[in-house]
Amino acid sequence: MLTVLRLRGNRRVLAGLALAALLVAGAAGAIGRLGARDLLVKGKFAEAAVAYSSIAGGSQDPEMLAEYGYALAAAGYADPGLAQLDRAFLSEPMNAGVRFLGARALTALGMEDAAKEMGGAAPAWLVKPVLPDRISYQREMALCTNEAGIANMLLAQKRYMSAVVRFARLAEKCPGRPGTWSGYAIALEKLGAFKAAAHAVGKDLEAGGGNADQNKLKGEYRAQLESRSPIAVKEKEKPNNLLSGKYYTFLGGSYSHSGEMGFYNLSGRTGKFLTNNIDVSVNAGVVGGYDAPFKDYNGFMFGVTGRLGAPLPIDLPINANLGAKLAYAPAPKDNTSFILSPGLSFFIGGGSIDAYFDLALTGPLKDTKSLSIGYTMYFGGPGK
Repeated sequence: MLTVLRLRGNRRVLAGLALAALLVAGAAGAIGRLGARDLLVKGKFAEAAVAYSSIAGGSQDPEMLAEYGYALAAAGYADPGLAQLDRAFLSEPMNAGVRFLGARALTALGMEDAAKEMGGAAPAWLVKPVLPDRISYQREMALCTNEAGIANMLLAQKRYMSAVVRFARLAEKCPGRPGTWSGYAIALEKLGAFKAAAHAVGKDLEAGGGNADQNKLKGEYRAQLESRSPIAVKEKEKPNNLLSGKYYTFLGGSYSHSGEMGFYNLSGRTGKFLTNNIDVSVNAGVVGGYDAPFKDYNGFMFGVTGRLGAPLPIDLPINANLGAKLAYAPAPKDNTSFILSPGLSFFIGGGSIDAYFDLALTGPLKDTKSLSIGYTMYFGGPGK
């Protein structure tokens, strides 16, 4: 529901406060994430884990989960950290940031060979990847059967990050136990560490215990793993880089002033992105607030808009936009207005919070200025 307030007194200040409140509410999670990332970069792992716990617990963002797992593991909480990394891998196993942070965790857990094959580039925010040289993973391995059961259960649940570390420790403490090396190889393969998986199959063959047919199959499996090319991981595009072909609907409102008079405009806009940077739309609204003798300026307003937008060179998904609008505005005469409309769009989930500053150059609205805020929903297109 959209509420319109007739602003009086210091109208510019109140309008600015309203915009700030909306943007702050929408960006609160992003700001908290920036703070958590800053703690990670500085090597303050325990503090980072606490910071992430308040924003990542219910998140479905795979990169957020991977960052949380990275922080937990670096703080010395290997198992909960691996659990968060598993959630990230289950959601988007080919996400470059997820794979990179998973590889960093495996490196710190002493599994460098597997980590080298994980792929994934360092996220832009992680200027200097920081992790302790080694993460402590103290677990009682005396009961090999029990540990093997847990490792196999994790493997069956597709929790490959947790499973591969369990199998690695099982191979270290109980290398002769049947199924240890084969389970280790499967977990490594699922993470894309093909050469390390082939090495594990080789260890399985060295351990013996299989018949001729089984050993033949293991040899073929090892050869197949050795022949596989490294995983090619593409950097995930931000939502503001996946706009081409999408349709959208904007709903918002503005308060404008001209001299001593002010009016409000409830507006809607529906359009399509022709490219990632250019969109066209039709828009309609209702203008109100004029008193006599200017009541002819109240009524419906409609027109067409073209916009040019581009992402800002920062880590957050924010676009800067420049729009031009040709609109029919209610007035006794000269009803056509040409309006310039620069603004910002902050993308959140399947939509964006938008702020525009409209400046009318011609028509009955000439020289008026208005600040519009609202929400855009995106749908359809190749990124649906």
